[in-house]
Order: sequence, then structure tokens, then C-alpha cells
Amino acid sequence: MSDSQRFVLNTRTPDSAGALVCIQSLGRLLNESGRSVTFGDWDNYNQYDVVIFMAHDAEIDKVRSQNPDIKIGIADPKPSDTKSPQQADFLLVSSIEQREVFLKYNPNIFVYYMFPDFSAERVVHTNKGFVTLAYHGNKVHLDCFQYHLTPVLNELGKRHTIRLKAIYNVERLGLWSHGRPDPDLCPVDDLQWYPDCYVNYLSDIDIGIVPQMSPFPVSMHAAKLFPLHYKRWLLSPLDHMSYYKSSANPGRIFVFGMFGIPVVSEAIPSTSSLFHDNINGLQVLTKEGWYDALNRLISSAHMRAELGERLYEQVVSRYSKEQTFQRFLSFLQQPLQQAIPDLQLSIRRNSDALFHDFVNKVKRKFFN
Repeated sequence: MSDSQRFVLNTRTPDSAGALVCIQSLGRLLNESGRSVTFGDWDNYNQYDVVIFMAHDAEIDKVRSQNPDIKIGIADPKPSDTKSPQQADFLLVSSIEQREVFLKYNPNIFVYYMFPDFSAERVVHTNKGFVTLAYHGNKVHLDCFQYHLTPVLNELGKRHTIRLKAIYNVERLGLWSHGRPDPDLCPVDDLQWYPDCYVNYLSDIDIGIVPQMSPFPVSMHAAKLFPLHYKRWLLSPLDHMSYYKSSANPGRIFVFGMFGIPVVSEAIPSTSSLFHDNINGLQVLTKEGWYDALNRLISSAHMRAELGERLYEQVVSRYSKEQTFQRFLSFLQQPLQQAIPDLQLSIRRNSDALFHDFVNKVKRKFFN
């Protein structure tokens, strides 16, 4: 890709978390690399070679009518709009999980880890008689605490003096109210997210928690009632049943890593690709896993310091903004891939057969 290419980056919500990374930060990196960058030009697409929109701002028909040769990118596409990703030339997504969902619409996808630009001094981990945990991200994960983390924090609060800082957009999403920990066992500070909040909020944090799952307990109850035996697969109450957002953002891990704060995260594909269990972080899948990992870190400042330092080294050595940016430039140089063939029909037929098999088993169990 030529250094002389002209970029325009457009969003109508420049202060949103996604736009700060995919528009503002990316634009600065493009500008610093010597490329021509314009923000917020909605009328002159014929003057540019590449345009990048945040998903909800895309106006692809208008762009194509003005400049059929321009390359169009969409950052952080949403499941509610599948037309724009199909029409775009490439997508920027936040994770492996999001990539896999959108491959059916567009095979030209770059995983652009979304975490903010900031400098931070690393936390010094000491035995101080109490431990402060922190969460930052979407409120949806806080609402899921009641299924896995809240009972864990309540039990840990009986053994240790702990506190949780919850950083999210309180003003926009409202106060977290469902399934909060017992305030006598694990007090919670609800902190308003803003673009530069991390330096102010995380400088005294001991442990970062990055929940990824959206627990669905009904599934496990169903598995216990109706163990399904098929020729090729088995659903058992002892199996793991994972359910997580397609827009899972592993960049939340990197924020803690910049401070040298050790992280406990649920093990989804992105987590497992970014750090290694018991080497530069701890990965869990169950309530018992959360309890074990947090209890070990709470009990050992040495372990917190060791894992936090290794996570910091991982972030700066492999996932810095500059390194990700260089990979992005290489991605733009690659020829566009053709759409993946429609694979839904055969899968749907197979799924229908399995479903009918399940219904027949239930009928025989309860009505025969």
C-alpha cells in the first residue's frame, strides 16, 4: 500500500469507546506514518482512496456513487446490520469470536485489538491486608455476575478483606443493580467510564477480572434432565456449555496488562490466544475456577507481581499499538478474498434432524 494513499475516517460518535480506538487512535497512527488522514468528511468521498466507518455510521451506497474505486472498511460491525459488512471491502473486529461471526458476510477481516492509548506506571504489589479488584467494560457482564462471580466474591469476602471497582458507563446504562455482591462482604464502587479514566482508577488495583461468559444455567438443567445420546456426539451434565458474546473484547485484558495488574479471565478463544494460564494470567471456566484463581492471587502478593509483570511484557512485546498498526498496513496490501460459499443449508438440515430426534426422545420418555 502506497504511503500516498488518502484516508477518511468517519463517525458521528467520536467519543465512544470503539471510535476512540478505531477512528481517533488509528487516524493518529496513519498520520504519524506519513499518510494523508481526514476526519469527518461526509461529502467528498471522490477525494480519498480508503474510508473507514464505525458500523452504525456507514453510508456505503453514497460512497460507491461518488467513488466506485474507493476501499471501504467498517469497524466493529454489529449483528443487527449484516448488509453493510457484505457491501464493505474489509472489516475491523475486536476478537476471534467477532471475526468468526462475520466471516459468513465478508472474508476480509482484520482483528484489531481495541484498547485505549495511554501511558501508565506499573502497580507495586505488596501485602497490605486488603485487596482491590477491578472490572472495566460493558454492563452486560456485571449483570451476569449473579450466576458465577457474585457467590465467589461473597465467599472470598468471608476470608479476606476485598473491594471491587466496577468501571462502566453508569450515566448511559444505569447503575448495576442485579446480582451485586453483599456490600458487607465485597463493597462495590461504581465508577463512571470516560476516555482517560484508567490512569485515575487503576493505579491502586491488585487484580483485574475479565468475565467473558454469559452464563445460561437453564442449559445445564436441561442437560441433567435429558442426556442426549447421538451416534456422533454426547451432551452430558459434566460437559462445559459455553455461551459468550460474539463481540467479546480481549482488549480489556491489555488495559490491566499496561499497569502490570494480573488478570483472571474466562477461557474463550481470544483469551487463550493472548495469554497462557499460570504463566502470565489465570484462565477459568467455572465458579470453582474463579474462586481458586482469585483466592490464590489474593493470598500472594508475589504471585500477583509475577503474573502482572509477565502480562505487561506480553502486551508490549506482541500487542502494542505500533505492532498492531503495522499488521493492519500489511493486511491492507493483501488482495481482497472472495466471499465464502453459503454453508448454512446442509448445517440447517443436520440441525433440524437432531432437533426432531431430541423431540422424539422427550415424547418417548414422558408420553409413552
